[in-house]
Amino acid sequence: MGLRLRAIVLITAGLAAWLAGGLAVPGGSVPLGAALASESAGHAKADEGGEAKGSGGKKKKGEGGPAPLAVSLVIPVIRHQHLERQLTLLFVLDPSKPEARQTIIDSMPRLRSAYIMDLMGYLHLVSLEDSAAASEAIRARLMLVTDRTIGGGVVQSVYFQQISVRVF
Repeated sequence: MGLRLRAIVLITAGLAAWLAGGLAVPGGSVPLGAALASESAGHAKADEGGEAKGSGGKKKKGEGGPAPLAVSLVIPVIRHQHLERQLTLLFVLDPSKPEARQTIIDSMPRLRSAYIMDLMGYLHLVSLEDSAAASEAIRARLMLVTDRTIGGGVVQSVYFQQISVRVF
């Protein structure tokens, strides 16, 4: 893929994520979408004032974690040698520390390839009828692939912004 085409794809993906309300600029506050607010894996949640609970209610300006990275994927679900469904995922990778963000950016081509290859083999085994169970299974699988590809502890969590399934 040419450099110019890659830049256009990255800008388009970033714009789509920003319009969806899930892409934060470095140094800015992280918007809390419905997927982030529903996450209950022991992460601190934010109240309406934007302050994290459990932090004493006071947060210094400029203090905060690294900005999350938006990823969008289109995964074909092939069963019995025909295209049955197409899954479109828009999700955010939450880096564990500021240095991890650059590691994720540098590894994004490998990550995208690993996600697509793994999910193409995995999604034909998962029932997509129960959306809550399917989204949790896909979230766990994305974390597993991320840890295998770039190492454990680099990505703190994965938050979905959109999951859509097109049936053919």
